[in-house]
Order: sequence, then structure tokens, then C-alpha cells
Amino acid sequence: MTTSYKAKIAVDLTPLRPGGENGGAKTLVVTLLRAFSILGADEFEYLLIVETWNYEELRSFQGPNMTCLLQSDIYCSIPTIKPSSEPLVEGQELIPAPTVHLKTRLKRNIKALTKQSFDQAIRVTRPWLPEDNSTLSSLKHWVKQKILQLPAGNQLLSPAQLPQQIEPQPMKAISILREQYSVDLLFCPFSSPHLAEEGLPLVAIAYDLQHLDLPFFFTPEERFHRTQFLRNLVDRAEKIICISNFTAQSLVKHFQASEEQLIAIPICIHERLALRPETDVDETLAQLGLEKNQYLYFPANFWPHKNHRALLAAYSIYRQQYPETAVDLVFTGALESAQAELQEIVAHLGYEAHIHFLGFLNEPELVALWQGCRGLVFPSLYEGFGIPVLEAMWFNRPVACSNIGSLPEVGGDAVLYFDPRKPEEIAQAMAQISHDNAFSISLQERAQLHIKNFSQQTMAEQYLSVFRNALGLAQPSLVSRL
Repeated sequence: MTTSYKAKIAVDLTPLRPGGENGGAKTLVVTLLRAFSILGADEFEYLLIVETWNYEELRSFQGPNMTCLLQSDIYCSIPTIKPSSEPLVEGQELIPAPTVHLKTRLKRNIKALTKQSFDQAIRVTRPWLPEDNSTLSSLKHWVKQKILQLPAGNQLLSPAQLPQQIEPQPMKAISILREQYSVDLLFCPFSSPHLAEEGLPLVAIAYDLQHLDLPFFFTPEERFHRTQFLRNLVDRAEKIICISNFTAQSLVKHFQASEEQLIAIPICIHERLALRPETDVDETLAQLGLEKNQYLYFPANFWPHKNHRALLAAYSIYRQQYPETAVDLVFTGALESAQAELQEIVAHLGYEAHIHFLGFLNEPELVALWQGCRGLVFPSLYEGFGIPVLEAMWFNRPVACSNIGSLPEVGGDAVLYFDPRKPEEIAQAMAQISHDNAFSISLQERAQLHIKNFSQQTMAEQYLSVFRNALGLAQPSLVSRL
């Protein structure tokens, strides 16, 4: 389909972090950007809004239909602030009305960081502030009271002090994206709609509602702010793309989102991983201290809900049952402090030689791990989707995984399920996919049929279809291929 006018889509990539901090969300977004550079290239052009910490990584996407700009360059029109001669009064509006753009910029930076990183957020914003200490002090005081909602003395709110009702924040009256950059639609692939503008259609991805379903993994403040931005998302978005039906149902349950507003599009990014020659795989595994087909693999950041501790308990049971033939266990993922805690547990168990912590790996190393593993063990307590399940199937490896959240939706009848709260069940599942070859082969055969339901091409086309619907554009009868 050829059109004389290309719709312009702004993509908010400011939350994208270096390395693996964003988990599978980053891989999904990068895969989509690559697809958007090819599919619908005669229909859409993209303004990628980035930050200083990810600019170098993302500017490689610049091309005929993609432009990469720093958020600070887009929102650079800031009025001059004149220090007030009036004394500051507790509770008064400290920032003059004309400085709304500056307050908006501060809010964006604060929300992108944790409360514990307040001073870091101020440093990020400092280049845009006037050289006036009293004004900077006023801004800090305003941020603490108005954004972080900190009472006097910089103390965090207790659960009892948190608002019981989440009121949607008003849309921005400014229209920088629409008026100065001719943007037709804002796409927020990391959920947060902090760049939303009045009258600008908004499409966003929703990943999970873990903070409501597993609240004990989050502080009251984290629960409040996650709930707030999801409420804003439901109130503002033209369409919310959910990574699974499970996530869509959660939004209906917790936020009464309308089913017409939601669409479930599975994460199909496994096809990016191309097989490597076996000689290269052997060489990489040797460098990592591994032996082919002699380990189970668990790729996940060391977040509490990934349930590494229960897996360690299960591995101890499994190894006691199979002292001579037990295979090793391999962990990959980011978050070094959490990894160090788990390594202490492994040392206490005496399994340092059998449990491997490999950190955040590049793609060729990841492929080698998949090709060399005996199978996937995935004990997560909560998943909005479960990318490793499909990756394991892509490499024809048997899967044993948790039976909760979205995982039964993703795995279908092609995986071995267990209760992730019961180490004995996890241990039994590990033994089955490690030592029962006939059972593993049956899983693999079912998986090769099941994975045909998940296509990267189809996923990208569905996203473009959502964009067209949000913009009121006609759907093409034919599309190009990736």
C-alpha cells in the first residue's frame, strides 16, 4: 500500500535502560523497532524519544522512517525563572505559574527514578535550572511535597497515609509533540504515559499487575505509584496492548478497563535467535565452564517473583535424589546485589561447582546456552507472559515451568507444569526433563506444533493494525514481509 502522507508516531523510549535492567520488555521493544523499520514503512514514520543513557544504543535505529531525538532537545523551551522576593510559606504554591514546563520536566525525571534517587533526579534536571540557589531550593521543596508526597522531614508516607482513591492526573495542556513535531500518535512501549498530551491518541503496552496480585514484593509507596500510572494509562489510552490474555483480564479486574480498549498480542521474539554452528557452541560453553547437555537453564533477572530461592531448595532435593547423575543449574540475568545474596546460599549448600551465575550475556552467548542445555526450568511466581518458554521451544528443549499466571496460556499442552511454591514438585519436574528421555521427547514434539501459533511477523502486523485503528486509517490488504 502506498500513501502520500505518512502518519508520525512518537515512541517514548526514555525508560529503556542499558544492559538487562528492563528484562524481556527491552528485547520486545527492540524487536518491534526493527520490524517497524521494514513493515509499513510507506505508511508510518517514527520519532524515537530517548535519553542520554540510551541514545548511543538507540540511534542505530535511525533510518528513512525513524528519527532519534533526546527528550531534552524536544522539551527545551523553558521560561526564565525569576526568584520571588516574597518569603516562602509552608504549603503555598512555590513555583510561579509560568514555570509549568519546568515542573513538568522535573516530574518526568523524578518519576523515572526511585525516591531513594531523589538527588540523582535533581542532578539530571540541574542543567536546565537557573543559577540561583534559592530557586533550586524551592524546586526541591515543591518536588518533595507535590510529586513524592513527602511530609516535613523528608519521611516516606506510611500505608495509612497513602490515598485510598487514585485520581487520574490531568492531561498536559501543552502540545509540543502535536504542534511542534506533527506527531499523530504516541506509543508508550514501557507503559508509563508521562508524555501524553491532550488530543494526542495514545497506545501503550501493559505487562503485568504484579504489585496488586503479589503486593508483599513491593513497598506501599511502590504499589501506590504503580497503581497511579496504570490508572492514568487506562484513563488516557486509546488502546492498551496486553502481552497476554492474563494481563488483559487483570486490567479488567483491578481497573474495570473496558474489553474494547484492550487487545492481547503475545510476545513473539524468539525468532531473533539464530542457531550457531556446534563448534562455536562448544567453544562458548567451554569458556563459560559448562558441558553440553549437562545443565538445566533458568534465564531471569534476580527479582523476588522469579523464585530463585525455591529453585535452590528444589535443586538441593533433586541433587540428593540423583547424587551421581544430577545435571548442573545455570542462572543468567541482571541485578548484581540480588545475585550476591543467592551466591551466599549456594556457598552454604556447597554447590558452587554445580550452580553457575553467568550474569547478563550477549546474544551469541545466550544462543549457545540454549543450544547446549538439557532443558528449561522456570519456577516464576508471576509472569505477564513468559518469554523463555517460547525460546526453549524454539531451540527444541523440554520445558518444566510454573502453573500460575500467564504461563499455562503460553505453554499450552507442551510443557510440564508444577506448583512453584512446592520445592518437592519442582525437584520432581527437574528430574523428569533431565532423566526421562521418552517424556522429554514427547514434550518436544508437542512444543514444535505449539510454537507455530507464535510468529514475530504476525505480532508486528498486529501492532501496526492497532496503530491504524487508533488513527482511523484503512487496513492494507497486503503487507511486506520481514
